[in-house]
Amino acid sequence: MITQHLIFDADDTLWENNVYFERAVDDFLAFLDHATLSREQARAVLDEIERANAGIHGYGAAAFARNLRQCYERLAERDISDDDLARVMGFGERSSPSRWRCSMESRRRCRR
Repeated sequence: MITQHLIFDADDTLWENNVYFERAVDDFLAFLDHATLSREQARAVLDEIERANAGIHGYGAAAFARNLRQCYERLAERDISDDDLARVMGFGERSSPSRWRCSMESRRRCRR
């Protein structure tokens, strides 16, 4: 019998900074404002895109922004403008590692 092990990398950066990704998703879903899909359904589409792209593009802010863009292109119910795409990419860029350098005391100053 082969013994298998499951290892978790509980890096404190992940736990502490996931809030930035979640806020970006919330802002993205509000901007998308889909007429027929609930926020949960639109989030499920984003999750599906993230799963499909993780093996190709990996993780991190750049991949996250790319996933948001792909989700927007798939679900937008209006003509997609360059300004819309820039705004969507901006949601992802707010989750970039430069924002992670915020200490607990300076977190308020780091929010945009």
